Amino acid sequence: MITKLKSEIENYFIENTANMEIKLNSQKSNFSSNMAFVALLNLFIVGLFGCLMRYKIGFDFPYFNQKNLQHAHSHFAFAGWVSLVIYLFIRHFLTSNGLLNDKNYRSIIITQWLFALGMLASFAIGGYNATSITFSTLTVLLSYVATYLFYRDTKKMGIDHPAKKWFMAALIWNAVSSIGTFVLAWMMISKHLDQYTYLASVYFFLHFQYNGWFLCGCIGILTLFLQGLFPNAIQDNKIYWTLTLSAIPAYGLSILWLKLPLWIYLFVVAAALGQSYAIVLIIKSLWANRSVFTDRMKPYVKYALLFSATAFLIKFLLQLFSVIPQISQLAFGFRPVVIAYLHLILLAGTTVFLLVMIFAHEWAKSTTFTRRGMVVLLTGIFLNELLLAIQGIASFDYIVVPYVNSMLLAISIGMALGMFMLLFSRTDTK
Repeated sequence: MITKLKSEIENYFIENTANMEIKLNSQKSNFSSNMAFVALLNLFIVGLFGCLMRYKIGFDFPYFNQKNLQHAHSHFAFAGWVSLVIYLFIRHFLTSNGLLNDKNYRSIIITQWLFALGMLASFAIGGYNATSITFSTLTVLLSYVATYLFYRDTKKMGIDHPAKKWFMAALIWNAVSSIGTFVLAWMMISKHLDQYTYLASVYFFLHFQYNGWFLCGCIGILTLFLQGLFPNAIQDNKIYWTLTLSAIPAYGLSILWLKLPLWIYLFVVAAALGQSYAIVLIIKSLWANRSVFTDRMKPYVKYALLFSATAFLIKFLLQLFSVIPQISQLAFGFRPVVIAYLHLILLAGTTVFLLVMIFAHEWAKSTTFTRRGMVVLLTGIFLNELLLAIQGIASFDYIVVPYVNSMLLAISIGMALGMFMLLFSRTDTK
């Protein structure tokens, strides 16, 4: 009798523990899925603002200031799309490695979203003012909190996972990039505007976002995804230290127009060579094991990943060529070239990669509409880069490409349409 009662009690606790684990995992999955949808919605909003900016360039639209729209567009793309998704994967990394109470990270993700919405509205309406600077500052302070919590929790949990160092580096570079933000805010508030300081601050922020926060964050996400498929994925410490440490001197690539001293220039060249070498090692490792993970992906996701990888490869090749001062001055002297380069990294590289990872983790359903939406988006990104490149090359000889603004507007609408179609991952179940 006692033995039977003991057995029933044990079975009760086993069943309830299992149900509790299933419920917790379901809650974690639901939060990731819900916030992934929010991120996709934010990406669509970014696309709409891009369309509005393109429309104002070619046609009369008296409402909103173009410069304000540009600030709203870029800040929301960074904070409401890319950063939000990276934070989401950082939380996923921690919960996958045993973090039971993820309340802090849920709060960070939701707060990041609200601050991003605040920046979107305040920049669009008033540009740089007290409200927009406040939201920007709060986002920066939130990044400091996220960096501290990640360091504390991973140390307390004793996590030994190759993705950990990449996420830690990403968070650190995100915090470092805020120096450029604070300098810009001080210049706007004090009205002490110096062209060289302004540009150097903008490029400081962009450099450590693109080559620090975004790049290391994406590699961390990729490492996390691949670790269960082939354990030796991106574990070479040479890759890690080369990419992370070279980010500091590589900033010089963005300010070669300042005519840097020779010894600093040599450090910059070494950084460009080092980063290119590290990327070659990553591509070599992935290519050698490509069948391990590509066989588990749906065809359109696989092609999207190849699209993103190609964009990153082109990015590092262009970065390597930019160490030649004449080429660097030529590139930075023409706006279409700068825009094409920034969109190459943000759209073709980072955005497409994050979309691939969202669908690979099944936070969004792979549906008929999303597959078509991905094709529409990738086609739009390719055409956008192609036309911007043509416009940039033509501008070297001051040649105006006929109907270029109308064509870029049409392409922007196409990209926004593709982003909108991705939202149907929540409704279309075909």
